[in-house]
Amino acid sequence: DFIKQWLAVKKHETAASTLTFYTMATKKFTDWLGERADREVSDVTQEEILAFRNHEATTLAPKTVNHDLKVLRMVFKAAKRDGLLAEDPTEFVDTVRQRSDGSRRPFTIEQLKRVLEECDDEWKSMVLFGLYTGQRLSDVAALTWQNLDLKRNEIRLVTRKTGKALILPLPSPLIKHVSTMKAGDDEKAPLHPRSFETLRR
Repeated sequence: DFIKQWLAVKKHETAASTLTFYTMATKKFTDWLGERADREVSDVTQEEILAFRNHEATTLAPKTVNHDLKVLRMVFKAAKRDGLLAEDPTEFVDTVRQRSDGSRRPFTIEQLKRVLEECDDEWKSMVLFGLYTGQRLSDVAALTWQNLDLKRNEIRLVTRKTGKALILPLPSPLIKHVSTMKAGDDEKAPLHPRSFETLRR
């Protein structure tokens, strides 16, 4: 119940994408607690926070685990501020160490070709838009035909995570790809209908 109240407050303070992240992170924790999630917030122990962190670390990337832990720290800090608990159970739970098993590198041309070979038409288009614009998957999924200015060969969008307005050039390979896509009369129609609907839901 306290998490629901906390999320309701955050709804008016954060971007929609950030609120979605907070909701997902806290749901992971309450799902992991199971029936124990119905206790008083003051009954949650440091041992439980640590056990949850270790549970996540077995299947998720360190960055994801640490982000989820950060959200829990925000929740319990708010509970302490509101006088619902004397000690914050997240206070002395450390983040997990980032793995140093190699650095990131871009896909090779051959790897990209293999990815595209496995894609249906919509996913191929999503990959190409991501590749040539550098935008997040959610921003690519949200694109409609009115985001494209084919006279200036530009793409205009507002990023979902930061709310930043961008005007990006359309590289010639992407222009060539767009020319093969079926455009209707509705400028507000999505470029990638299935992904757009998934994002909307």
